[in-house]
Amino acid sequence: MARRQELTAELAKIRDKYDAAKALEERASAPSREERPNSDSLNEADKPEPLDEAGDIAELWHQLMAELDDLPQHKPWLIGVIALGVGFWLGRATR
Repeated sequence: MARRQELTAELAKIRDKYDAAKALEERASAPSREERPNSDSLNEADKPEPLDEAGDIAELWHQLMAELDDLPQHKPWLIGVIALGVGFWLGRATR
């Protein structure tokens, strides 16, 4: 049977190998500085375009109304949850 000292020495070797392999994997998977995107370009890509045209607002309004019209057919449970919430809110507000 193996002694405790032998087992701890073997465990230390295995941990060292594991740490070395993990460090190598992290270095291989980390992008280099040239591959990393510039943070300014990411911020510019995330900015929404302003809605200054009446056509955009009208298009969004029609899309919203179409979504609300389809809601009872596709998600009736959501209508029930909303009705329950509004009823609870009105009940608490009138006390």
